[in-house]
Order: sequence, then C-alpha cells, then structure tokens
Amino acid sequence: MKKVGLLKQNDIHVPDLRTFDTDSMWQWYLNVHSELKVGTLTPSENKYMADYYHEVGLGQWWRRPFFRKHFAESFNAAARYLLAAPAEGTIVDLGCGTGTQSIFLALGGAKVIGVDMDAEALEIFRKRKLWYEEKLGRSLDIELHQGNVFDLDFSQFGPIRAAFSMFAFNMMQPSENLLDKLTEQMTQGSRLVIIDGNSTSLVSRVFPSRRRDVWSPEVFLREMQSRSLVVSSQVGGVVLPPQLWRLFPYQWIAGMDRQLCKIMFFAISHQVMGQMQAGVGKQSANSSANSSEIVQK
Repeated sequence: MKKVGLLKQNDIHVPDLRTFDTDSMWQWYLNVHSELKVGTLTPSENKYMADYYHEVGLGQWWRRPFFRKHFAESFNAAARYLLAAPAEGTIVDLGCGTGTQSIFLALGGAKVIGVDMDAEALEIFRKRKLWYEEKLGRSLDIELHQGNVFDLDFSQFGPIRAAFSMFAFNMMQPSENLLDKLTEQMTQGSRLVIIDGNSTSLVSRVFPSRRRDVWSPEVFLREMQSRSLVVSSQVGGVVLPPQLWRLFPYQWIAGMDRQLCKIMFFAISHQVMGQMQAGVGKQSANSSANSSEIVQK
C-alpha cells in the first residue's frame, strides 16, 4: 500500500489518507509509543497517557493483537465512513480524550470539534496537536471544548457533517437527549458512528454492569432510525479474549473473530453507522426502518 511515509524523527507513521487501511491504521496507533518518548508532555501527562493505553491494551505487548482488532480495525472502518460524509460542516468527536482519533480525522481534511469533560486529557490533546502540526508542517483544524456535553450549544459548531464517539456515548446520559442534540444540527447526508460496549453480550450477562441505562445494540438501532438516521452497518467489535490473541497468527485469529462478531450475542462491543436522510429530528420509526439496510460483516 502506498503511504505518505515515515517522518524521520521518531519514525512517526502517517498513512496515505487517500487509501488508508487497517494495517496503516495500526501503525498510526503505534505512534503513541514514540510520542511518549519525545518529552512533549509533562511527567504527569506522560503517565496519564501511558496508563490509558496500558489499560486498553496498546501498552502491553501480549494484548496488542487484541487492541489492534478492537481499536485499529474498528476505527479504520469508522474513519473511512466519517471522512466520506457528503454533508458539509464539522465532525464532532464526543469523548475525544487525548485526541488520537480526532487528530487522524483532521489529517484527513476534516474540521474537528473535540469534546471531553477531562481537562487534563484535553491539555494532552492540545500539546499533541501542536506537535503533529510542527512535524507535518501544516495546521490541523481542531477546536477543543471542555465540559459537560449537555451544557454545550451544538449550534455554535455550525452544521454537523458527522459525529463520532468511541467508548464514551453510553457514559453521556440521558443518551436520547444527546442524540436529539446531535440530530438537530445534522443535515441530509450527515453521518454518525458510535463504538461502544455491548450490554447484551454473553460476557455482560455473566458479569452484569451496575448501570441499567446503557443502550444495547438493538436500542441504538431503534433510536437512530426514529431520528431519520438510516443505519447502514451494525457489527460486533471483538469476541475472543486478549489471552488467545497472542497464541495464533494475527490474520488467522482476526478472521475467526470477524466470523464470531456476526453473532452480536458474542461480541463484547459493537459499532453502528448511520446517515441522516431527508428531514431533521425525530421522525416515524417505521418510515426509516423500512428503508434501512443493516450490513453485518
């Protein structure tokens, strides 16, 4: 695959944004290791970022194949869908954290609004943005907003070209109010991608969450359809536990996991993608549901 290349300093990998795929997205995430060595962040900020990526698996060698499937593959599909949105405006990243996904979307030419309640995470994000701008010799169109998402006036962002949330949407309650806020600013062609935990999976049933207000994949589907969002894809994120991923070649176990993900009951997470059709706001669930086409890969 043709790539933009590796930045000479610290071997930072920047995929060709015209043709990026899962392999190059994986290399993009591996940049985190190099970033943690360059001294851009304070010691406490460096620890914050290192601890986060250690917890989700990138910082542990034996969990990296699992992270690659769960994060890199999922976000690769999300980014391709978001950047291809026909509508004009901004991409809102809800729960943007330290900015790995937002920075990639901005590199793809999007105007990105990053929203998060964590001031420390956003300060790390700000420094990472400046660092990438310096290394690439170009500006990134990113605005950061700190605070409760329900206190933000989404109309200030202009029309929302797309919205994205990675393991954060279900934390923002009540979810139906958040979806209303988003769709009120979306126009025909605007897109929404949500990656979140699957509250109805086998694992969730064995180890139930204390929270009862999180949306299941079925509820996501219904609530999106009722707001004129035609769902084009709803897939499981990952099934097999991290321990198994180190025992077999990645392509083999990833292929098996993709097959298991077709059965949503097994998937511990899921990804849903939808596009706004004519009309904005809540519409008849039946009219949207009849025209939607769920693709499970």
